[in-house]
Amino acid sequence: MHQSKTWGIKAKERSKRRLEYFKEYQRLRKKKLGIHIGDRDNPLELKDSVGMTGEKLALKYLNKSIWIGKKIDLEWLNKRVDVKTSMPHLSQGKYLRWKFHLSRQKGIVDLFILFGLNKLKQLEAVYIVPDKEINVIGIAILIGKPSKYDRYRIPLS
Repeated sequence: MHQSKTWGIKAKERSKRRLEYFKEYQRLRKKKLGIHIGDRDNPLELKDSVGMTGEKLALKYLNKSIWIGKKIDLEWLNKRVDVKTSMPHLSQGKYLRWKFHLSRQKGIVDLFILFGLNKLKQLEAVYIVPDKEINVIGIAILIGKPSKYDRYRIPLS
């Protein structure tokens, strides 16, 4: 009986050491890869992840937009807006598509702004889709093919 209690204490200590090791490993890996999350209250100071690239684009192009930065990315024209950004993904081994996951913000925001980027993180397409028009938790738009979301596509000049 005494041995099992000792083993329990040792196991808890081992678990704590593993957790500390894992946290340190993640910190060093992010440092090595140059990943810096930064200050979410000021998105313009964040490093260029795909998501942050879209949020920077939204702040740049949407006049009078206000950064919120919690579950809702920004407010624009008295509308709650969530920005989603995607780079091309290969679908079924032959089709390129942009994929946007909306489940966490569905029903919370008024608009979704979807930015489709190319492999160099340059803007290829913009869609502004009202939340009430979406009845799925994710959107996949095939690149170069007709889509039911084309009516929400904003022409780039």
